[in-house]
Amino acid sequence: MKKIKILNFVMSLFVICTLTGCGHEHEWADASCEAPKTCVSCGETEGEKLEHDWILASCETPKTCSSCGLTEGEAIGHKLTEANYQQGAICTVCNQEVGDPLPAEFAEHENLIHVKLDEEFDYETLCFQNENYSTVGKFIISDYKCFVSDEEQGLEVKEGYVWQSVNLHGEYSDENARKYGARQVVHDFSYYGAREAQNTFQENDEYDTFTENFNGNDYEIRVDVRTNKEAWENDVRLIVDYNVNVQVPIGFDGMLFGLLHRSVGQYTEEGQFLFDVEGGTNPSMVHLFRFPKAEL
Repeated sequence: MKKIKILNFVMSLFVICTLTGCGHEHEWADASCEAPKTCVSCGETEGEKLEHDWILASCETPKTCSSCGLTEGEAIGHKLTEANYQQGAICTVCNQEVGDPLPAEFAEHENLIHVKLDEEFDYETLCFQNENYSTVGKFIISDYKCFVSDEEQGLEVKEGYVWQSVNLHGEYSDENARKYGARQVVHDFSYYGAREAQNTFQENDEYDTFTENFNGNDYEIRVDVRTNKEAWENDVRLIVDYNVNVQVPIGFDGMLFGLLHRSVGQYTEEGQFLFDVEGGTNPSMVHLFRFPKAEL
């Protein structure tokens, strides 16, 4: 009887050991920052979970764990410069452009900028001796050049600037011009901050000047318009010829030059500009040429 009891005791131990064992081979999932190493079948764990791998907060995202995506705190937020006519505001932290550039003054009046280089166009204006009559001339803008300086013409070097030059040639030959002459209005201004430029305009002995904002910086634009010829040929044709030189910052593409109908060219009232006056949005009354980008 004693032997049987011992056998039963040994068998009981065996059964207990069998029942308390796992009974399978663990299939481990790697530890993460959310959980330690874990068996995917039974949930048994080993060791500890990992530390978060933090990415510092940026202008647009808070502090973030690259492993699990957990976030802490808030995004820093952009620190922006002011937008200008060429680009939107720039973040001084991440250098990202945020938003749109400022709208150019002429953005809504692109139809006014229709004169093409080396293409003849009709220009209507009022007669010189009797403004009850109008006359129509044939004009062309040609001979575009871009250069640093021209000592012969006294166009001096200025660091960071270049000169742009065109010739404006026109002829009147209709009956009204022969009787009463012609009064052309030659004008220049900026595509971008036109109103601001008008407020800074100064007429000087050497150059006319105004200030323009380009890529966030203010530049002095110089304008030199020279009359080469204004004369009748055989009392049949009135010839007018101008040389137009503008000194602009390198890369600038906003200089406008052209002819206005005499009746439109009277916008000298304070705060009034070309597209504020009657006829100022009419392409038949305004003939504008936009200089190419100022590159050598």
